[in-house]
Amino acid sequence: VDTLLMLEVYPAGEAPIPGADSRSLCRTIRGRGKIDPILVPDPARVAEMLAPVLTGNDLILVQGAGNIGKIARSLAEIKLKPQTPEEEQHD
Repeated sequence: VDTLLMLEVYPAGEAPIPGADSRSLCRTIRGRGKIDPILVPDPARVAEMLAPVLTGNDLILVQGAGNIGKIARSLAEIKLKPQTPEEEQHD
């Protein structure tokens, strides 16, 4: 994983579970030292935040519940930046 964007945990009508929120998950992931997740407070900004870092051979994995399907479809509209020669060599 090169970039991890996390949205707020979808409650599905359930009472919040202490420690099972997005900020806690980000802290725990960050604490393992392998990746620094980015908490996205506004789901409408996911495509905007991903667009600058994606290139033609990148893979986006979307997991979740609630309106995550709508968000995933919006990602298909991202205009990818061209790969640099250095990036092409790593593929």
